[in-house]
Amino acid sequence: MPDYPNDQAPEQSLLASKKEAFSAEFPPRVQDSAISKMWDLLVAGINTQWRFIQENPRSAKSRTNPEYQELAERYSEHLSVIAPGRPFALWTGGIAVSLYAREKRNCTTLENTVLGNAIHKMNLHETCVPWDCIGPLWNSISRMFVAKMQGQSVYLFMRTHAPLSIFYRQELTQLAALPAIPRTPADNSLNAGATMQELITRLNRLKPNGSSSLGLYFVALYAERNNPTPDEFREIDASGHLVARHNFNRERDAVAAIKRFHVFKIMESDRVYRELAGKRDVRDMKLFAANDGVWQGIDPKPEWWDELARAWQRAQAASNSVAASEMKLD
Repeated sequence: MPDYPNDQAPEQSLLASKKEAFSAEFPPRVQDSAISKMWDLLVAGINTQWRFIQENPRSAKSRTNPEYQELAERYSEHLSVIAPGRPFALWTGGIAVSLYAREKRNCTTLENTVLGNAIHKMNLHETCVPWDCIGPLWNSISRMFVAKMQGQSVYLFMRTHAPLSIFYRQELTQLAALPAIPRTPADNSLNAGATMQELITRLNRLKPNGSSSLGLYFVALYAERNNPTPDEFREIDASGHLVARHNFNRERDAVAAIKRFHVFKIMESDRVYRELAGKRDVRDMKLFAANDGVWQGIDPKPEWWDELARAWQRAQAASNSVAASEMKLD
């Protein structure tokens, strides 16, 4: 997260100074009047979101921001790609993942679109606007970006497994609802109130080169540092090993690979293993794992605590020389 304090109001003068940089990212074909209108909606949306935060911080993210919505819908043509012909990509786990998808996998992310690029280049949340004001803007334009994903491949890059993220709650569930995704009779009976897991299950049934015109490929990623360069990333294969390139056809297989890799990484470290073996109970193990360097770059409290605990308990029952390859996740 940026250092800019989330309880500080947007700095209007510094924000206004960024209009020229925003305008410069649009190609000549875009009229100045359209760019000015987009800018006005952007600034108005920031101020509306700040008002929402002041009124009720807990509900601010869930409220509809009319200016952000208008910006995304009215100017959706500018969410077209800068470099046509490249597969689309969605990502989770930090902006470095987006850069990896673009540079190493030649994919088009939201930041590759004309409007997305113009917003991204300003770095508003690092200089003059709290992230809580900017996050809903990205959510709004992401909806329109995902709506364009018809008839081609989409790669989904995952450095973390975070079910509460926009990647899961909005982007994957929106993908599952696209007409290109095949449905069973059970799916057809699902109404707008379908749960996220029901929608993810629908995605997991999708087969590459099948009846769908939308091919989905999941990529599990790891990098040691918090802010890695694209060259520092490695992909995780089905065995939990780091490789140059590996795709999964199902979300659940990518998630399993991420879990397997991080549990193995802990158990393969002699120092970590010795310290884990000395923990008196599962609670101590969780606290240790959460604060150990091997968790840098992923959620501080991963979703798979129970599975890690079971692996730790099996290690406790085995000898100190237990091989990571002998340990299996449930």
